[in-house]
Amino acid sequence: EGKLRVWEVAGGTEQAPLPALEPVHSLNAGPGGALAVGCAGGELMLWSEWRAEPLRRIAAHSGPVHAIRFLADGRFLSAGDDGAVRLWNAEGRVERHFSGHSRRVVSLAVAERAETLVASGSGDQTIRLWRGGEEQPAVLRAHRGAVLGLEFLAAGELLLSTGEDGQLRLWSTAETKVLTARRRHQGAVAGLAVHPTEPLAATAGSDGVVQVWRIEGLGN
Repeated sequence: EGKLRVWEVAGGTEQAPLPALEPVHSLNAGPGGALAVGCAGGELMLWSEWRAEPLRRIAAHSGPVHAIRFLADGRFLSAGDDGAVRLWNAEGRVERHFSGHSRRVVSLAVAERAETLVASGSGDQTIRLWRGGEEQPAVLRAHRGAVLGLEFLAAGELLLSTGEDGQLRLWSTAETKVLTARRRHQGAVAGLAVHPTEPLAATAGSDGVVQVWRIEGLGN
């Protein structure tokens, strides 16, 4: 419908909507009240303090923008239907291109530590894992179907992935290998979230089920 709906969390009341003009495929909130929105036509829209009109509109991708992730310093990543992943500065200028996927990129994750880790998941059934300034990523043969969800754990030592095949996979980023693989849903798993302090994850599937599970190897 070309609108972003803003809600006050404590009371559940809707605030004034923000105009997006195009169908929205992705969004992510960043530091200092920043908001980035990815649209169906490949445009990125940037807000500050969620004011009525966006600060910038950027022609970012040649197709829908499927995923956005902010870094702590205000920079952000975007991933699109064109198979590209790009790093943008807070002013909306490209700082780096991450290439290699052969199909649409639908998921992103970032772990900020001594060397920043960036993971991207694609319809080509792979995860690409970039370390710091390295130009060549590690390629993980991840799922049968698109990699729909990614989240880092344990300061980037572990990576959790979900896919169209209904599986959850826990990876070691140092060894780039699967530690655990489980099928928790009867269908694609598109929703993935991890608890900020506890070794817990939640997944939502096309089967209409939300699962909460304890991540092995973290905590008791």
